[in-house]
Parts: sequence; structure tokens; C-alpha cells
Amino acid sequence: MVEGGHDSYMHLATIGYALDVEGNWQLSTASVGAGGHGSSDWDCRADGDYWYLVGQTTVTGTFTDEADDHMTYSYTILASISDGAWALSGTGDNEAKGTAGTSYSGSGSFSSGGFSSFSSENGGASESFKATLDFTLKEAGWVATNGSASTSQGSWRNRTFDTTETQSNSGSWGVSGSGSGESWSGTSKTDRHTVSTFRHTYREDYLWNPGQGSASGGGSSGGSAGGSAGGSAGGSAGGSGGPWELTETTDSASATLDRSVSYTYSGSGHSWYVDAEGPSTGSSDSRWNTANHFSQSSHSEFQRTLTGAPGEEGDWQTSGTETHAVSASGSASSAYHSQWAEKWTYTGSNSGWTEENGGTYDRSSSDQYDYQCSNAITYNADGSVSYSPDQANNVSGSYSDRGTGYWKRSDWWSPSSDFQAPRDTWKERGSYFVSVATLG
Repeated sequence: MVEGGHDSYMHLATIGYALDVEGNWQLSTASVGAGGHGSSDWDCRADGDYWYLVGQTTVTGTFTDEADDHMTYSYTILASISDGAWALSGTGDNEAKGTAGTSYSGSGSFSSGGFSSFSSENGGASESFKATLDFTLKEAGWVATNGSASTSQGSWRNRTFDTTETQSNSGSWGVSGSGSGESWSGTSKTDRHTVSTFRHTYREDYLWNPGQGSASGGGSSGGSAGGSAGGSAGGSAGGSGGPWELTETTDSASATLDRSVSYTYSGSGHSWYVDAEGPSTGSSDSRWNTANHFSQSSHSEFQRTLTGAPGEEGDWQTSGTETHAVSASGSASSAYHSQWAEKWTYTGSNSGWTEENGGTYDRSSSDQYDYQCSNAITYNADGSVSYSPDQANNVSGSYSDRGTGYWKRSDWWSPSSDFQAPRDTWKERGSYFVSVATLG
């Protein structure tokens, strides 16, 4: 913490005398001037650490708190005599201002097995005030003639949270090369991503209205002006019933949220058959994978500005605008692919055959949407309110389905050991495709 300040003062007097007709000295002219200025300052800062848990993730970070307060003043006074009467005049001004705020920043990560996560954040809050007053020295004392003041506050936050999860599985049964059996394996992965933001600001503006009151004393006027302006918040722009008139308020806020999820899976399998006592063998192989993705982005916003002023009949009138807006957009997609192949063989002493079949299959889909909604509100000085809403919603999508297949068979035979007939072969192939698109 740091404190400081200063005060200074200056005084100057000039007096003139003249002899009257009787030879006596008489006060003829005089002027006295005085002036001064000063200031006070105060500053404070503190730093620290923080931590907390988000699921299995430990977030650690640092924070800073700061505050300051400042005041300045100056004045001049002039007294003079004319025709035997003293005349007094003077001016002065006072300013008080201060700020306070806090900020933080942190992050954390976690990893175990096939799971990992990461989190980060930063944000803070602040508030401030400022007030100025001008004074004139009257017969009754110091009178505040005009001034202005403002207060403001705000807050903000940014956050990110990501996770990744991977899983694998595999298995088998049987003995390769004999009898029958099967083996398989697969891997899946899920990624999640989230980002959010938030902003908020609020401000009030004041003007000194001499017709509603007065203030005396340079130091106390500055202090009360700063305290009154700094402590008042909220409400609509309108007369406060005192010397400080609330003339304008501004309020705005916005928030965003972005999310996405991705999922993938891939796998394969193999099976076999071997007739240990006969001539038959067979095997099949297959592979498949899928991918799904989802994302969404949303945004909301609010803003309001109100101004106040005295009406023709002396009442306080408020006018201004206010807007609300919400939007969201997103997409979802899915894709799947698989393929397989089988082969069976029989080999006898005089005949045999081989049969093969397989194919592929693909499926995909996609959807998108976009939504927007807003409303503009107007507040009129006569008390009436008007609205201007607007809305739009767009949706589109597509879908496709495709498959292919084949079948093949070859036969051979031998009536005697001295003669073998040529092989006969049969083949079949086929495919289909379906595609659908929708627009809305």
C-alpha cells in the first residue's frame, strides 16, 4: 500500500493609506489574495494463488487485487475595498476519482490411461468513479456551481475445457491354422471441446444541478461528490431529487458458447475354418469405421442506453433504446464405412470348388442450422414504448447410402485320373446407391 499527498498555501495583501484634510492617515485602498492547492493519493495491491477441482482436473492460478483513490483541489480568494466597503470573491475546484479491480488466470490438466483433460480460464471485475465540482465564493460561503460525475463497473470471463478419451479392445478364440476361430480388435476416440466467454459493463453519468441543492467546503464537497457518485448504481436515468442528477445509464452484456464433440471408431475382424479330417477350408475378413461430429456456436447480446432530462413542465423524462439479440448455429455429420470378404474352398480327389463373396457399404449424413432472433426496443420521452422484433431460422441437410457386392464361384472335376475338365466359373456383381438432400 502506498499513500501520499500535499497541501500548499499562498497569501498576499496590499494596503494603501491617504491623508485626509485634517492630516490623518485613512485607509484608501486594500486588496487581499489567497490561494492554495493540494492532493491526496492512495494505492493498494495484493497478489495470491488459488486452486479448485473440475471433475478430475485440478485448476491452479494466480489473482491480483488492486485499488486506488485520488483527490485534488485548488482555490483562489480575493478581497478588496472600494468606497469603504469590502468585496469578497473566489473560485475553487475539486476532483475525486478511484478504481478497484481484480483479475485472475489459471489452468490445469489431467491424464490417466486413455483419458486426458485440459482447462484454462481468465477473467476479472472492475469498478471506478470520478467526480468534479467547481465552486464560487458567495456572501453565504462556498457554493458548488457545476460539476459532473460518472461510475462504471464491469466483469469478464473466458473459459476453455477439453477432454480426450481413447479406448481399445481386442479378442480371439480358437487356434489359427486348425479348426475354427475368430479374432477382432477396435479403437474408439472421443474429443470434446468447450469455450465460453462473458462480458458485462455498466455506467452511470451525473450532472450537478445547482437548483436542487448546494454544497459547502472544498474538501467535503469533493469527498461527498465522489462518494455519492461512486456509491450509486442501477436504475433508469432520471432525477434523483438532489443536487446530483442521473442523466444517462448504459448497460451492455454479451456471452458466447462454442461446443464440439467428435467420435471415431475403427475395427477389424478375421475368422477361419479348417476341416482337419476333410478338404474344406474357409476364411473371412472385415473392416469398419465410423465418424460422428457435432458442433454448436451460440451468442447472446444485450445493450441498453437511457438518457434523462427535465421536461417542459419540470418533470423528468427518460428516453433511450434497448436491444436483445440471440443467435445459434451448428452442424452434425455422420459417416460409416464397412467392407468384408469371404473365401471357401473344397478340394476333393476328382472335383473341387472355390467360392468368394464380399462387398462394401457406405452411409453418410449431414445437417446444418442457423437461428437468429433480435428485438429492438425504443423508449420515448412521452412514456410510450415501441418494439421491432426479427427472427430467421434456416435448416439444411443431406443423406447418402451406397453399397457394392460381388460373388464368384469356380468348379472343376476330373472323371478319371487321366483326364481333367476345364474349370467352370460363375460371377455376380451388384451395387446400389441412394442419396437424399433436404433443404428447409
